[in-house]
Amino acid sequence: AQGDGLAKRAMQFYKKLYRVERKAKENQLTAKQRHNLRQEESRPIMTAFKYWLDEHHPQVLPKSPLGKAMNYCLKYWNGLCAFLSDGRLEIDNNLTEQEIKCSSSDLI
Repeated sequence: AQGDGLAKRAMQFYKKLYRVERKAKENQLTAKQRHNLRQEESRPIMTAFKYWLDEHHPQVLPKSPLGKAMNYCLKYWNGLCAFLSDGRLEIDNNLTEQEIKCSSSDLI
């Protein structure tokens, strides 16, 4: 994602979304408040990201790393947007994955 290419632009969308999440966490928002914040700030980012994906996806080689990432986003778009519908949901499953890794390393 170096330079001014498409990958850098995609990362800018993610950074904006995570800034909203950080804001919610720092302000210790309730699930309802986080939901409202996401409707106000994250939903427009996701709408712009989807528009951007639809516009640029045809220009990218499908087997390239960026093409694969774009294909993934488009294929799982509804799941990627699930966090917008419920303030109790996290934006990602990183914490769950970390817990699974810790639990599985205990088994070894």
